[in-house]
Amino acid sequence: MKPRPYMLLLHPLFLISLILLLLNDFYLKHEFHNALTGKLSDVTGLFALAVFLFAFFPAYKKQLIFCVLFFCWWKSPLSGFFIHFANDQLSLPLHRVVDYTDLFALLILPFTYSVNPPVTRFLL
Repeated sequence: MKPRPYMLLLHPLFLISLILLLLNDFYLKHEFHNALTGKLSDVTGLFALAVFLFAFFPAYKKQLIFCVLFFCWWKSPLSGFFIHFANDQLSLPLHRVVDYTDLFALLILPFTYSVNPPVTRFLL
């Protein structure tokens, strides 16, 4: 059976990165609040975002370019207007810290090429 791209969402690396991201953002950051928890969010978030985009838009090169551009924009002062708009007008509690060392997290993106949809006989 030919694996479908959306099956990437069942890949163990995607699931682990998603669980780590949620655990880090909802517990570890509040408990420990250090540089490691901040970088862990960046790395796991980028990995999960890239694999998620691959699952629904399988043009890998375009998705990686989008991830790089989006992450650079998000980590720059340029996203400040959007964050203020989301907080004030949409009541979304968005925040981020402008820290250019976070751009090192982009080094995780080449590893997303190694994630392939798992083959299974039980799911369509």
